[in-house]
Amino acid sequence: MTGQISTLFRSFGVGAAFSYERMSGIGLAFVMRPLLVNLRGKPKEVAAGRSTQYFNCHPFLSGLAATALVRAELSGRSVDEIDRFKRALIGPLGLIGDRFIWAGLLPSISAAALLLVAHGAGFLAPIVLVSVFTVVSFVIRWSGIKLGDRKGIDVGHALAHPGVKRALAVVDAMAAFMIGLSVPQVSSWLMDSWPIADIGGVLVVAALGVTLSRGVFRRVDSLRFGLVAIGLTLVIGWVLG
Repeated sequence: MTGQISTLFRSFGVGAAFSYERMSGIGLAFVMRPLLVNLRGKPKEVAAGRSTQYFNCHPFLSGLAATALVRAELSGRSVDEIDRFKRALIGPLGLIGDRFIWAGLLPSISAAALLLVAHGAGFLAPIVLVSVFTVVSFVIRWSGIKLGDRKGIDVGHALAHPGVKRALAVVDAMAAFMIGLSVPQVSSWLMDSWPIADIGGVLVVAALGVTLSRGVFRRVDSLRFGLVAIGLTLVIGWVLG
C-alpha cells in the first residue's frame, strides 16, 4: 500500500487536530489522506468523508487505524461493516496505547532519566530520555502501520493476542520497578543538596495540603492547593528577598 511513509510522519500531528466534538477524527483523516490514493472512484470519496467523523485512539496507534480502515475499503467491505469496525477500534487502541505508553513506557523512561540526573548525568539525562522515547515512538507507529495493512479488518484478533497482554504486564511491572528504584535515590540526592529548613518547609506544606483536602476544605483539590502554594511562595520570596 502506497503512502505509508507519509502516514508515519503525519501520525505525529494527530494531537494538533484534536477537538472535543470529533476527538481524533480530523487527525485520523489527516493521517489517512496519503493512503486514500489506493482507492478509486466513489469508494475514495466515501472513505474520505467518513474519515473525518468521530474517532479516538492513542496517537501512536493512529497509523494502525488508518491502514486497517483503508485495507478494509480495498477488500470490498460494506460501508456499515467498516463503520462498525471503526467504532470497535476505539476502545482497544485507546486502552493499549494508554497502558503501554502513558502508564508504562513514559514513567519508566522518566524514572531512568531522574536516576541519571541523581547520579550526575546532567544534561545527558533529558537527551537520553527524548532520544529513547522518540526511537520507541517511531518503532511503535511503523509496526502499527504495517500490522494494520497486513490484517485489515481482522486486526482485532492481533490486538487480542496473548502476547499483547504479556507485553502490557511486562511494561506495567517495569514502570513500577523503575519508579520504586528512582524515588528513594532521587529523594536522597535532593535532600543532600537542601538545607534542613527547606526540607522542613516542604514537609509542612505537604502536611497542610493533606489536612485541608481531607478536612473541612474538601473542595481544595491538589491543583488548587498547589497553585496557591506556589503563588504564596513567590510572594514570600519576593518580600523576604
